[in-house]
Amino acid sequence: MNKYSLTLAMLLVFTGVAFSQDTLQGSANFYGDLKLFLRDANKISTQPFILNPMDEGTFTVQYKMLPTRTIATTNPTVIQGGSFPLEKKLLKLQKGSLDLAFGSYVTPQVNAYYTDGRSKKGDYGIWLHHQSSNSNITLIPNRDIPTTYSENAAKLWGKRFFKSTVASGQINWNRNMNHWYGIDSLVVDSFADFSALKQIMSKYNADFGLATFNKDSADLNWWGKGGYALGMNQVGGSEHFVQVNAGASKRVNTEIFSADFGLSYNRFNILSANWSRDLPNTTIDGNFDLEDRYFDNAVIKLVPTAQTVWKDLRAKVGMGLYVQSYGQRRAFFYPIAELSYNMLDGLIVPYAGIKGSLDHTTYMSLQDRNPFVITQPQLMNQNNKLQVYAGVNGTIARNVNYVTGFEMNRVQNFAFFVNDSVFSFGNQMGVEYGTLNSIKGKGEIEVLGGSKWEAKLGGSYTYFETPDQDHAWHQPNLNIYTQGTYRLNEKLKFSLGAQYIGERWVKSYTPVLNQTANSDNTYTYKLKAYVDVNARVSFVYNSRLSAYVQANNAIAQKYAIWGGFPAQRIQAFMGATYSF
Repeated sequence: MNKYSLTLAMLLVFTGVAFSQDTLQGSANFYGDLKLFLRDANKISTQPFILNPMDEGTFTVQYKMLPTRTIATTNPTVIQGGSFPLEKKLLKLQKGSLDLAFGSYVTPQVNAYYTDGRSKKGDYGIWLHHQSSNSNITLIPNRDIPTTYSENAAKLWGKRFFKSTVASGQINWNRNMNHWYGIDSLVVDSFADFSALKQIMSKYNADFGLATFNKDSADLNWWGKGGYALGMNQVGGSEHFVQVNAGASKRVNTEIFSADFGLSYNRFNILSANWSRDLPNTTIDGNFDLEDRYFDNAVIKLVPTAQTVWKDLRAKVGMGLYVQSYGQRRAFFYPIAELSYNMLDGLIVPYAGIKGSLDHTTYMSLQDRNPFVITQPQLMNQNNKLQVYAGVNGTIARNVNYVTGFEMNRVQNFAFFVNDSVFSFGNQMGVEYGTLNSIKGKGEIEVLGGSKWEAKLGGSYTYFETPDQDHAWHQPNLNIYTQGTYRLNEKLKFSLGAQYIGERWVKSYTPVLNQTANSDNTYTYKLKAYVDVNARVSFVYNSRLSAYVQANNAIAQKYAIWGGFPAQRIQAFMGATYSF
C-alpha cells in the first residue's frame, strides 16, 4: 500500500490567525494511507458534434421592410485562470429589459422581456414586441400607395425541472399586417382604393413537452412534444395545424441508438379554386372559380439512427421513413449517413453526409416566407429527395475559426413565388411548384480579436437547374456577407454588417413596364444585385442603461427582394435599453 503525504495551504482556519490583517492564513499537514479509484464520468466531449454541417438547404429569402433589424455578433469570452472573487460583490441578477426605439418613416419599436430569474426548479418569462411603419411610394403623380406595415408579438414560456424529467411549454401570439403595394405603373389605374390592399395575419400557437435527462447514458432517455397552431387572415381564411413529436435514445456498449417519431396535420379553410391535392399547379375542374373549400394533409415520419465514436472518428447511420396522405407518391424512404474525423485537436475536421426529408407545407409556412403570398395558394409538401454534403471546418488558431464545403440538393415541389394575375392585378405573389436541383459551394472565416473586436467574412455560390421552370425564380446565385464589431472601450461599441445579393430571375403574369411578353404571355426579367449595409453605434451608460443609433440600408441602395416590391431606402433608428 502506497504512502502519501499531503500538505494543503488553507484559508479561513482558526490556527495562526493574524488579526491585524484582512485575510486569514494557516496550514495543516495530513498523513495516511490512500487508495485512489478512478471511474468514468459523464463528461462533455472536447470534440464537437457536427450538427447539420453546411445544411442551409436552398436559399429562401424572407422579406423584411427593414433589411436588418439588429446586428448580431458573437461575443466569446476567454476563460482566465481560476480565482475566487472574495472582495468584489456579484452584480444583482437583472430579470427584465425594456428596449424603446424610434426611426424614420414614423417607425416605433418596442421590445420588453421579463423572466423570474435563475432557479434550480425552473423558470418562466414573457416577451412582447411591436414595430410598425407609416410610409408610401409614388408610382405615378398624385397616386401614393401605402407601404405601411405592423408587427405585434407576445410569448409566454415556462420550464420546470423534476428529479430526472423536465417539462416545458410556451404560448405565442402574432399579428402582422402588410400592404400589397407591389403594383406596376401599367396597371395602377385598375385600383380605386389602395387602403384595402393589405394582408392581416393573426397566429396563435401553444406547445408542451416532456423530456428525461438520466445522467447515465446507458439508461433510456425519451422526449415528447405536442403543439397546436391557428392562423387566420382578414378574408375569412383559417388554418389549423397540429404537430406531435416523440423520440428515445439508449447507449449499448459504445453505440447510441435513437428513434424519432412525428405526426403533423393541417386543415386549410378558404374561398379558393378547387386545387388538386395530388398534382402541382393544377385545378381539378380546370378553372379557378372561387368557392368555400377546405384542404387537409397529414405527414407521418419515423427516423431510426445509430451512432458511434471510435477515438476521433464519429459515424452515424439511419433511415427516414415518411408517409403523406395526398400526393402522386405517398411513401418515401431516405438514407441517412454522416461521418466526421477530428484531426490535430480540432485544427482540421473533415465531414461528409447524405440525407433527405419530407417537409409539411402549410399556408402559415408560406406566409412566413413571403407576406405578399395570395390568400388561397395550393399546398404541396416539399420532397427533399436527396442532400449530399461534405466539407472541412476547424480552428486555425485560438482566435480563428473556419468552415468550407459544398452541398448538392435534389428537391421536388419547391415553392417558387411569381407575380399573380389570377387572384390579383399582380400585387400579390402566387405559388408555382417545381423541381429545383442545386450545387452550392460555401466558405466562412471568423477572427476573434480578444475583447476588442471580432470579424466574420463568408459567402456562397449556387448553381441551379430547374427542369420544369425557365429559371429558379427569386433565387440568387451569389451571396457574400461580412460582419464586424469593434469596442473602443467599455462604453462605446461599433457594429457593421454588409451583404451582397446577386441577380435573381422574376416571373410575372401581369404586364411589367419596359418588358416584352413571352410566347406564353408571361414576363420574365432580372432583379438587380444589391449591397445592403447596416451600421450601429452603442453606448453603455451603466450596467442598466444603454443607448444606440442604427442605420439600415445605410448607403441608400434602391432594390427589391421580391419582384415588384421595392424595399425601403435608408432608415435611421435611435433607441435605448433599460434593464431591471
